[in-house]
Amino acid sequence: SGKRRSLDQTIQDNETTFRDYAPGFDIRPWDDPNGLDDLLDKVDESFDAVIAVGGDGTINEVAKRLIGSRLALGVIPTGSGNGLARHLRISRKPEVALNQLLTAEIMDMDVGDFDVRLFLNSAGIVLDAEVAKIFDDKDLGGMAAYISLTVSQYLKFRGFACDLIVAGHEESPCRDMLVVGIANGPQWGGGAKIAPLSRISDGYLGAVLLEKPAIIDVPLLATQLFNGSIHKHPNVRNVKGKVFEIRRAQAGIAQVDGEPLLKGTHIPVQIKEKAIKVLAPRIVK
Repeated sequence: SGKRRSLDQTIQDNETTFRDYAPGFDIRPWDDPNGLDDLLDKVDESFDAVIAVGGDGTINEVAKRLIGSRLALGVIPTGSGNGLARHLRISRKPEVALNQLLTAEIMDMDVGDFDVRLFLNSAGIVLDAEVAKIFDDKDLGGMAAYISLTVSQYLKFRGFACDLIVAGHEESPCRDMLVVGIANGPQWGGGAKIAPLSRISDGYLGAVLLEKPAIIDVPLLATQLFNGSIHKHPNVRNVKGKVFEIRRAQAGIAQVDGEPLLKGTHIPVQIKEKAIKVLAPRIVK
């Protein structure tokens, strides 16, 4: 994940760190999500937590297998975005992150269900999804490449139309949209706070509806995205709820925690309250 360092090098670096800070551990590498179920099934009663080392996609793969488990999720971020880790204030230095986790508190965290795909941070269908797909297809890495790609896609992106249904009855038309996202936590990653009003343990999801701004308004929008005030931008609507449905004219690309995937014309979304235990250096609401 992230800088695409070799698996062997990642294990070597972290094993040294782990032995210094936590002698009661076991490192179990994997490079295929299909083998992760069997790996986690073999975690015995002597373990209290599973610490995922990787980016947001890796964290998502591990987390969705811990839903309803007695095992807590720990995060050592090595990806490009690291949205959950940033929100939990977990260091990107492995030795510091592990030390934080050893003294962390366990908190119950909500997760989102995006048409049976679980997400920890956010899911969406418009510009962020298109960027995620290109980023993945071209095997890019790093936030600089991600930001550059986002800017180039914005310049040629045409507004998108869909409808957002809230709680099965309240319809919110979305026209000329740049972002139609559902957030569990405040961050996309990389310090971009797309939903600064969202909290990972408040029992609600937040829909973020961003109409495409004029080019002259982009600098303000970008500033607000990174300083946590994008919800104040006149082109942004925020809708709080537990159950949503996104309806669009055609099936297409979506993203879940930064990972691209295909979804249909009707996308049901709901919250799963307090579905997973997470190690947090401090209680983050």
